[in-house]
Amino acid sequence: MAQEPERLKTVIAAGGKNLQYWKDLWRYRGLAWHMARRDFTVRYKQTAIGLAWSLVNPFINMLLLSFVFGSLAGFGEHTDIPYYICVYAGILPWTLFARSFTVAAGTFQSGAELMKKVYFPRLTAPLSSMLSSIAETLISYLMLFLLMGVLRYTPPARILLSFPLMLPVALLGTFLGLFVASFSIRYRDIVHMVPFLMQMGQYLSPVAFTLEDMRGKLGESSLLFHILYYANPVSGFLTTFKWLILRDQSFRLDWRALAIGFVWLAGSAVLGILRFRKAERTFVDIV
Repeated sequence: MAQEPERLKTVIAAGGKNLQYWKDLWRYRGLAWHMARRDFTVRYKQTAIGLAWSLVNPFINMLLLSFVFGSLAGFGEHTDIPYYICVYAGILPWTLFARSFTVAAGTFQSGAELMKKVYFPRLTAPLSSMLSSIAETLISYLMLFLLMGVLRYTPPARILLSFPLMLPVALLGTFLGLFVASFSIRYRDIVHMVPFLMQMGQYLSPVAFTLEDMRGKLGESSLLFHILYYANPVSGFLTTFKWLILRDQSFRLDWRALAIGFVWLAGSAVLGILRFRKAERTFVDIV
């Protein structure tokens, strides 16, 4: 007599310590890919230029930052690399971080209706949005290569390492966003503050300027320099991104800042997931 095949079971259990939740998260990976594809296509559906917005948005942002920091503030004097390329090399990882953070922070608001009706591991939603953000960043690389061709700049071979570095940048933004999302259930105005905070963070982070610029303006021993640079969770990844893309002594690898970035990543992963798992048990009763 043929043995009946074992059936897959979905166990819906409250609490953040059950292993079944993580098994379900893996089993629902197909849903994550589907949601990521949906987010990516819906964002540019019925638009005049479609996917070209992935190139236009960072390009316009590059022009704005180049004018503010280059023409007005006088940054970019410590390098011979075209300043537009320097700025764009910082915009790529920052945009990925900011987009991942923003989407994760609004998880309980944007996906509330679906979460109320259907069971799936709630972490699937922010992780799927993170995947679509990575896809957009890959498209934005085309503008970087176009700038390099027009301005006749040849990048170093280590630029290829910038592609895997996108994953920790996106994870950092997602985990920090999950931490914020756990509070946005009761305080919905937090979500409205996120775009403003990301805009301010872009101007305070080393996106459009170098470490030499910061040292020249603030002084390496100043407290403000250490707060803006070493206490910034994304600074180490931004400067590493620039070092991978740009061939100049002004953009060197800062191991200490990169290590601090990974410490932020590990800490935000633990706190973000714990807070998110605790909040998802009761958000239906509040939202």
